Amino acid sequence: MDGDTVKSANDYMTKILKQTMVTIDNEGFQISLYDFYTFVETIYLSWRNIQDDSFPNAHKFLERFPLFNNGYNIKRVHAIELVDKLVKQLAWKFTHITERIAWIEPVNKQPSGDINNSDLYNNYLVHIEKPESECLEVDGNKRSIFRVGLGTEEGIKWLSVTPEKLGRQGLLNKFPLKVYIQKHAVDRIKERLGDNFHKLNFFLIASAIINCEVSPVEGDGILISCKFNSLKVGYLKACIIGDKVLIRTFLFLTNNSTPEGNKLETLLGIQKEDKKYLGIDKLNLFINSDIEQNENLKTIFRQAGCSHLFEIKKYLSGDQDHFIQCAASFSKYLGLEN
Repeated sequence: MDGDTVKSANDYMTKILKQTMVTIDNEGFQISLYDFYTFVETIYLSWRNIQDDSFPNAHKFLERFPLFNNGYNIKRVHAIELVDKLVKQLAWKFTHITERIAWIEPVNKQPSGDINNSDLYNNYLVHIEKPESECLEVDGNKRSIFRVGLGTEEGIKWLSVTPEKLGRQGLLNKFPLKVYIQKHAVDRIKERLGDNFHKLNFFLIASAIINCEVSPVEGDGILISCKFNSLKVGYLKACIIGDKVLIRTFLFLTNNSTPEGNKLETLLGIQKEDKKYLGIDKLNLFINSDIEQNENLKTIFRQAGCSHLFEIKKYLSGDQDHFIQCAASFSKYLGLEN
């Protein structure tokens, strides 16, 4: 990784460590992981190597920290394991599904000499590799496609899915298909869900493939539900080509050709251009506007199966400086005032 990426990773990790709390005693006292490593762990690593005769009045120093005698090691192991987990997840933030796959491997430091100093080192190897790619003819045109993989301690684990899980039948319905994606799909995630999800595109896409909830669709296409914290935000639109399942694009929940988008069209009589004009083809409007406060609009979105779009704002920070007052004009445009 370059210097800017390393700094970004360090800043992000510091933020996560300060936000994550752990219990360090039997009374339920909690501190952040950042304070645990910065203060508590630093004192403990010195405390555990001191004997009563290490220096004058050493026993008084040891007595000052009864915490370390009361089951602290169990709490400590939990905190260290949690940090390792967060460090490994950090790689997801820097994985770009069509450019690089990152994973982080812990390196164990062996004790040296008479003093166990292995805990003084938190060493990790950062691995970055380009995803497999190839040129495939799709709809008569040559397209670059990229294989979807997860970075693990053992290396890249390439995702696969069976035709059976995609709702297809036949003699080969249990034969694993390689999962590929077009850059177009990643671009649509950024456009329709915003920058926060663009950074999480790897997690969003991988979890959709692993869970593989498929909705009925006309023709040969496949719609795979795309969720964030169990809340549906849209679909990956895919197709099967040979021994591959290719993710072609991302459809926001209200877009045409989704079950929810089609239901909205029926309920409101609106077309694709209406959705684009109103801005309801992007997540931003549901996070940064007052449409949830309009009961008529909210009821219709619920009837169409889009209630998750109102719930997801609790996980995202809205932009109060650009809050949109649009519910009244929407209601008038859609003829709901009467």
